[in-house]
Amino acid sequence: MRRRLRGLFFTAMAGLAVIFGSPATAADSKPVRIVSINLCADQLLLLLAEPDHIQSLSYYALDPDESYFASQAKGFHINHVTADEVLALEPDLVLAGVYTQRSTVDLLKRMGVRVVVLGEPTTLSEVRAKFREVADMLGARPRAERLLAEMTRRLDAVASQRKEKNSLAVIYFANGLTAGKGTLTDDVMRHAGIENLATRLGIEGYGSLSLESLLAAAPDMLVLGHISPEAPSLARMTLEHPAFRRLRDRIKTVALPRRIWTCWGPFTAEWVERLAEARP
Repeated sequence: MRRRLRGLFFTAMAGLAVIFGSPATAADSKPVRIVSINLCADQLLLLLAEPDHIQSLSYYALDPDESYFASQAKGFHINHVTADEVLALEPDLVLAGVYTQRSTVDLLKRMGVRVVVLGEPTTLSEVRAKFREVADMLGARPRAERLLAEMTRRLDAVASQRKEKNSLAVIYFANGLTAGKGTLTDDVMRHAGIENLATRLGIEGYGSLSLESLLAAAPDMLVLGHISPEAPSLARMTLEHPAFRRLRDRIKTVALPRRIWTCWGPFTAEWVERLAEARP
């Protein structure tokens, strides 16, 4: 009798699994109502997702200064990264980033929405791995592999033209901010045949490099993330300093648009290409 009841119990549970689906099956199914509330997630969706599966992109996607695919984002529904907007869209997947407002992410999760927070790669190898993870999530692995193969081809072309001696360069932002060891910037510079001054000076992650240290190091090239016509501010004082201006005039200086380096993906190959072409 006990064995018969046990069999009936498992039969009933199997029936419920067919009707409602197991949690693993629901999580692993291909999403068809995807919402992005992060700039970099916008870029990945535009590369990998079927257009009719993209329910909404963040308003950042339309900014041509920040978004690599700003023109492709036109025509999609745009959200302003608020929980009420997202909930009204009834998504089956929301993509966020590590810098997305935590209160929004937490509220969506509490409401039962599936939210995936995309991490930040620190090497080109991690770019490939994380890109594949997103592709698998969207059921777009073949498309991802084609894009990654093109990325590899471009990187190999840069490597084949690399000079014997690496140039010494530094990426420099307002407030003297720079990127050192353990950042994607550092790995991109290495692949471009450039030694990162910040790494040589022992800076890990993102940190400050004083103007005095910069001038004393005498790099071969300055890489400026963006030169803006915005009004002067305290944060930009270093970039406006006469000594910094003289350094800019004396050595190779390159300004790269933010859309190339703000996010990551197969298009990061262009960042490597631009630096390799610019190196003295």
